[in-house]
Amino acid sequence: MVARSLFYSLSNRKGSDVTDDTYTKTPPPPTSVDDSKVKSSIQEWKNITEENEKLKANIMMLTEEKSELEEKNENST
Repeated sequence: MVARSLFYSLSNRKGSDVTDDTYTKTPPPPTSVDDSKVKSSIQEWKNITEENEKLKANIMMLTEEKSELEEKNENST
């Protein structure tokens, strides 16, 4: 019975429903966000980026040191 009524309600729709732009409209603006949360998130992102750069520099330094030690080891044998 439910399937039949659903079928009839769908078949009785007018053609204008097909061109309805309900799904193509831009979404509503996001709800208000507290500026302090935004600033905090930006600062946290900057801190993470800064820490990432420090870690990259440490990796490069350790890689160079490893290469030097390997070279010394080869020369000593």
